[in-house]
Order: sequence, then structure tokens, then C-alpha cells
Amino acid sequence: MATNFTQNGDRLTLTAPAGGVESGKLYVVNGLAVVALGNAAAGDEFVGLRRGIYTVAKTAPLVLAQGAQLFLAEAGTVGDTTTDTYVGVAAEAAAEADTTVPILLTPDIAPDLVALLVDLESRVEALEGA
Repeated sequence: MATNFTQNGDRLTLTAPAGGVESGKLYVVNGLAVVALGNAAAGDEFVGLRRGIYTVAKTAPLVLAQGAQLFLAEAGTVGDTTTDTYVGVAAEAAAEADTTVPILLTPDIAPDLVALLVDLESRVEALEGA
């Protein structure tokens, strides 16, 4: 049995960036996409959650299909602008009027692989329904 295991990596203690962090908001800290578990001032430590599905603000107006790739936009919101940092996929579809979207954090997976997996899943569902 491995004796060097320290934790599963779902929760990381990080240093809050400039402006601090607010509980429940999405941030990218040193390349890691996390949802803050609590509030922290800039330079203070906070716990960031790296895995799971979280409901976060989205840029508006924006229509998102389930599985759409999401990127961190200004002020902790997510959008579909690929020049921003990739953070995950839409766990559910979101209408133009929706102000939030459930996001599955998948920053460890390349966006192209996520798109491939979403396409494969939809093809399997289509075959099962046939």
C-alpha cells in the first residue's frame, strides 16, 4: 500500500488572489479552477473545492446546451469565450434569461476531450432510444 498518499485533492488550501474570494464563487488560482468554500481576504488562506457540480453565475444573454464547454469570464461568471480559462461543462442546459448554470468542474480534462465525451454520450443515448 502506498505510504505517500496525503489527500484525494478535492479540497485544496490556497492563497486568496487580489480582491479576495467569496464563498460559493468560482475562481482560477494559479491555474486551478476552484469554488471557494468560505470568504477570505487577499493573501489569506481559503479552501477551494476542485470537483463536483456547482451553480454559478453565467454571462448573459447566453444559451448553453448541456455539456457546453465553459470558461471563466469576468467577475467569477462563466461563459463560452474560448480565450478565457477553461473550467468545465454545463451540467444542465441554460436558457438566455437564466442568470446561473450548474457547472461540472472538469479543469483537469482538455476541452477537446470533453467535447468528444459529450458527443459519444449523446450517440449512446440515441442508440439506446432506437
